[in-house]
Amino acid sequence: MNGLLITGLLAVLGTVIGSVIKARQETKSADKKFQSDLILRALESNNTEARIDSLQFLINTNLISDQEIREGIAQVIPKPHEWNLKIPQFTQVGFIQPVNPVNPVNPVVPTDDHFALVALKVRSGSIIDAITPVFAEVTPDLKLINRKDGQQVGGKGGTEKLLEQKERYIITGIDVVRGSYFDFDRDEVVHIQVFWHKLTPQGIDPTAKIASEKLGAGNHVKSLKPLEKLRVKSGYYISDLTLSYSHRTGGENYINNIVIKQSKLPIVLPNQK
Repeated sequence: MNGLLITGLLAVLGTVIGSVIKARQETKSADKKFQSDLILRALESNNTEARIDSLQFLINTNLISDQEIREGIAQVIPKPHEWNLKIPQFTQVGFIQPVNPVNPVNPVVPTDDHFALVALKVRSGSIIDAITPVFAEVTPDLKLINRKDGQQVGGKGGTEKLLEQKERYIITGIDVVRGSYFDFDRDEVVHIQVFWHKLTPQGIDPTAKIASEKLGAGNHVKSLKPLEKLRVKSGYYISDLTLSYSHRTGGENYINNIVIKQSKLPIVLPNQK
């Protein structure tokens, strides 16, 4: 009986000791990751002086507690008169080229012309890699002429597909689903679907609607966000498409967000019909 009791106590003691050791290892690992993240953040700035100041701050405040790391950093930080020496810069795991509606990524035509979005060239695989908008000029009598390609935004991955319809159809809506790709801490465009309406001499025909296939396989994507429906108002068209993209240190670019700009269709006078 005593032997069983001793055996049980030893088993419990072994479990406790194992848990303590595991907890210490996990704490040590988390601490190392924390210090590594601080150092990488300190090296993100485009300014050499700022990177030096950030590293010195980490040492002075003892945020870097590992003595070997502290000594290593101290050896590479140059003296003020040596600041022409290069301190390596690390870009973030991914940064976002911001959406700027004032200065669109895709300026296509002068603002006094009427160009409507009619098609998209989309590179996609698991998510949306790149988008090239395609525009056509809307004439005063509501015809489409003078087709132009905008600037491609995004990366070179995936397979390109042209989403377009026959003449006189313009894009009036885009469905966008965003999510986290490979557990990165930012959302990128996972799926898109495009909608067209026919442009007639009387304006947009609300009954003549066509939908594209949904692009983006969604592999390795988690935390999908709610569907965003980008739609033009009645009597308007998409006059510009502003795209932002995520860049990763591996060199990949992915579409991060989409913003549409709307303009009112020209008013057709009776003698123009």
